[in-house]
Amino acid sequence: MDIAVWIAIFMPLFFILWTEHDKKKKAKLRRIVNTAKAKRKKGLTVMNEAVKKFINKNCTIWLSDGGAVDGIVVSVEENWLTVENNGSQIINTDYISRISEIPVKVKKK
Repeated sequence: MDIAVWIAIFMPLFFILWTEHDKKKKAKLRRIVNTAKAKRKKGLTVMNEAVKKFINKNCTIWLSDGGAVDGIVVSVEENWLTVENNGSQIINTDYISRISEIPVKVKKK
């Protein structure tokens, strides 16, 4: 088959699949944010209490959009988490999906 035929057939199919994936991803994020807003209105701040035990520890923080942040958790105030790595970052706790401490390697004598 000619390359132009392949492009004419598969390029629109790829575009349709990509836009559907993007719509699902945006809908998932919208659902997470709306749930977090509803919980905040009720006064439920479960994530803030859970994150407070990681203060002054080196952690990896996974976000709901698929990204991750590594660094030392400095503080948790209201709905915001401050993380220091090379610079300082502020993360909204509504978008945190998972957090774990990075173990410190101990040298054997």
